[in-house]
Formats: sequence, C-alpha cells, structure tokens
Amino acid sequence: GVDNRGYARQQLSDGEKAVTDFDEAIRLDPANALAWKGRGACRSWLGKQDEAIDDLVDPADELGLVVG
Repeated sequence: GVDNRGYARQQLSDGEKAVTDFDEAIRLDPANALAWKGRGACRSWLGKQDEAIDDLVDPADELGLVVG
C-alpha cells in the first residue's frame, strides 16, 4: 500500500515524499497506526519535532494505542 511506499522512500532518504505517502495512507485509513508512526518518524528526521510529536502521540490517544 501507500504506507509501504512511504517506508521505501524513507529508507531512500526521501523524507518529504515519504511524508506525502504517509499523508495519503492516513487519509485512506485514519486508524493505520503504522502510517502515523512512519509519518512521525519522517517528520522527526526532517527536524519537524512538533509535528512528529503530534503524529506519534495524538492519534495513539485517539485510537487507544500504547506508544513505545
């Protein structure tokens, strides 16, 4: 899926395009915890710490997931 492409782009150090792929994966399935995690990791790597924290903490709270 789109989240897999995001991870592939992340591995290729193409963080901006990876974030775009994760955006699409989240749009298609807002409960896709791996897409939220991937986007948060990419944003952190890109130096967007506040956005990364939002991706990693807020959805986990809403979905009742454990972060860690």
